[in-house]
Amino acid sequence: MGHGASCGRPSEEVDFFGAAQSGDLARLSAAVSSRPSLLRRTTLFDRLSALHIAAAHGHLQVVSMALDLCVEPDAVNRHKQTALMLAAMHGRTECVRRLLDAGANILMFDSSHGRTCLHYAAYYGHSDCLRAILTAARTAPVSQSWLALLLRAAIARRKRAAAAAR
Repeated sequence: MGHGASCGRPSEEVDFFGAAQSGDLARLSAAVSSRPSLLRRTTLFDRLSALHIAAAHGHLQVVSMALDLCVEPDAVNRHKQTALMLAAMHGRTECVRRLLDAGANILMFDSSHGRTCLHYAAYYGHSDCLRAILTAARTAPVSQSWLALLLRAAIARRKRAAAAAR
């Protein structure tokens, strides 16, 4: 997974994103201690945060550290993908669970395919991630939101069908 972190970036940032990719918690902690603003930085091209990178690579401790330091769990990259989507795409079940525990929104859609984290888990065949997401979906606020989305979609389909029949 190329992150486009090196071109035109200070070596401190390149090292920071490299530490997120390799799961080097000590290097990340040291970097954040000396420069907390690094947690808000993203890679140049794909706009990946350290949270995105760590979640995609399955580095649970790094994901937890970022979330504990108040990194937004629903931050998006240039394709409007969240860390939860990337963790689900790559089958990183523990990262999926940690992001869900932090309140990550399972109803967000990306811009490239219109997929949610559930779509990615299913598409790539990660059944443990699917189970974790579906378990989270049983909570009242999320299930009510999904019901509302389904009802709106059904109403819109009926309106389109009625308009086409005229």
